[in-house]
Amino acid sequence: MPIQMVNDHPETFVAVVKVFGVGGGGGNAVEHMIDREARGITFIAANTDRQALNRSRADIVIPLGKTGLGAGARPEVGMQTAQDAAEQIREALEGTHLLFITAGMGGGTGTGAAPVIASIAREMGILTVAVVTKPFEFEGARRMRQAQAGIDNLKEHVDSLIVILNDKLEDEVGGAATIKDCFAAADEVLYRACNGIAEIIHTPGIINVDFEDLRTVMSERGTAMMGTATAKGPDRAKEAAEKAIACPLLEGANLQGARGLLVYITASPETMCHADVRQVMTTMTNFVSKDANVIVGTAFDDTMGEELRVTVVATGLDDPVREEASMVSPVVNMTRAAPQAQSQPRSAFSQKTSDFFRSNARQAAAPEPQVQEDEPEQESLERPRLEPIARPADAQQSPLEESSQRRVISGVPSYLRNNGGFHR
Repeated sequence: MPIQMVNDHPETFVAVVKVFGVGGGGGNAVEHMIDREARGITFIAANTDRQALNRSRADIVIPLGKTGLGAGARPEVGMQTAQDAAEQIREALEGTHLLFITAGMGGGTGTGAAPVIASIAREMGILTVAVVTKPFEFEGARRMRQAQAGIDNLKEHVDSLIVILNDKLEDEVGGAATIKDCFAAADEVLYRACNGIAEIIHTPGIINVDFEDLRTVMSERGTAMMGTATAKGPDRAKEAAEKAIACPLLEGANLQGARGLLVYITASPETMCHADVRQVMTTMTNFVSKDANVIVGTAFDDTMGEELRVTVVATGLDDPVREEASMVSPVVNMTRAAPQAQSQPRSAFSQKTSDFFRSNARQAAAPEPQVQEDEPEQESLERPRLEPIARPADAQQSPLEESSQRRVISGVPSYLRNNGGFHR
């Protein structure tokens, strides 16, 4: 008698993907993804600005801080408020397999809180990708230094880091672009990065790619890049593959040394053919190491008509000058952080929030003349590490409601909860 496999718990076989928007920039990115009807994603928003949080359509909202008036462009304030809300953050992340953290770096909330959220996710064993923006040059050197300090800190606690340079986005939308156009372009890049990867593991395929396939590719150490493109016509396969590689998400990337490559091809069932897959893979494999771990997947989409879409995630890129290049060339630079030594403690945050960004700002500004401050001259310039908060052994975990309308408001003072806004 044949053996029949019965799945009594189908939900356990679905990869849970969440996007966590932090601060104003991250919240705007979440709103854009909701507008674009990103599928299979739970959205979380956290902010110190209560007015902005009131307008959020995210599935879960987490107020940060007690005043609701923002962080005053001070990252140490954003960091402290996230530390104080660690249990609410942990509750919101419960059951997550893949987490995207989105934030605008350089201000207070996103710059300070995003690394705290990433460290909690890392402690929980969640595959985490941060997608963040750097300020426009005209926003000033101090904001740029704060952004770099936050990025450096965030890099230590995520699996991959995508950095979008706002100044480069102006090149994409044209010289006559408005500020609104540039920010909209940044939000679109954030959407494409998050939705493109989420779609790979959520869409059943003829040649399927599952979550562990994605984890395998993204676990390759080194620089990583991601791009997606669509084309139609007789040469659509080659054109889509070449556009994906030349996509703004991959501008300036050298795929020659890629050690991991995930390629996902989507087309309608009436038009997908074996020749398309062969052409895409021929184009892609010309750019990667011969020993690369290559995973290919295909899926049908009835809405695509004559179009074919190629999504590529390349990892393990060897680029010794990626730090310098990321400042001047690519719109997006996605970097996998090297794992920390196991001997280092991970039970508590290891630095004072007020000291972290001062020392980082000084490091980032090292080439410039130093201005005497009222701090001790012997203060170390070495950037301290941010470590996850230890969860008490007897702490009780409150499960989130399954409804998409659930909003996390625990931890907010009663005088704020009772003053409207969060009960919607």
